[in-house]
Amino acid sequence: MVRGYPNCYRFCQQCKSDCICGNCDWCHTCRPHKDLLDSLPETRTHRDNDHNIACDNYDRSHSCDLGETQPQSDTVNLKSKDHAITLQGAMNSDFFAIIVGPEKKAFNIHTKALCAASIYFNNIVNSGMAESHDKTVTLDEGIDAETFALFAQYCYMQDYSYEDKDHPEPLYLHAKVYILAERLQCMGLKTTALHKASYRCFTSTPSANSEKMTETILMIYNHTHDVNTGKFPASPKEKWPDCDGVVRDGFRILLAKYWATHLVELRKQEAVALTYRECPEFMADLILFVNPGNPPLMI
Repeated sequence: MVRGYPNCYRFCQQCKSDCICGNCDWCHTCRPHKDLLDSLPETRTHRDNDHNIACDNYDRSHSCDLGETQPQSDTVNLKSKDHAITLQGAMNSDFFAIIVGPEKKAFNIHTKALCAASIYFNNIVNSGMAESHDKTVTLDEGIDAETFALFAQYCYMQDYSYEDKDHPEPLYLHAKVYILAERLQCMGLKTTALHKASYRCFTSTPSANSEKMTETILMIYNHTHDVNTGKFPASPKEKWPDCDGVVRDGFRILLAKYWATHLVELRKQEAVALTYRECPEFMADLILFVNPGNPPLMI
């Protein structure tokens, strides 16, 4: 097991010695989080003698994604081998054409790769309707080709990448991918987009372009559904089989935490007032994490 490498997307930017737990989204190593816990409501305070956070499912098996800079574990190699076999099988299937955007751009994706990635497309391919026979489907113009191209990447690579120079505000891009993934019922891509957005928030401060941040918030809150707005998400200890846990949309909570952490800088920008007026649900989430005088909430 390898933990605490800086190039891991869950690397903790506060203590810089461990990774964020995949189960509770807290770092179990750095001390500043203990002070933060003391400042939160009792329903959010869960500790034990060994860790700052008492996470029953503490992610002890987490292994950093080290790319080519560190030796790969047998588990990672096995996963890569399985992916290669799956990809080879997908390449032997027919193409399915997806027409996207106002420009009617065509994406030809192998049917098996498409069905494995998306429940939405799997249902279309196996529906017996005209689209399944023609092996072509046209999506509405609300989906842009640039974002769909990242979904096409994911179908083959289980990941997506982009040119930094083309996307100076990557949080906005990850939000678009997240929404597309939810619509296409591609849960793996949805998780990947949230991880990339979280890493962006962990490692950056808001830019001067507050309008793009406002657009990101409005887009997420207008295109995701969350019946528990204004409530703290359930911690692992609250998720017992006989209890109703509070399930929250991950991207909404991420944006609320990020905004609360950098509230002093953001409230100086002109677009902030517009965000508050147009998105009261965001305001309800934001006040959960605003605690003047306490340590940063971005963890």
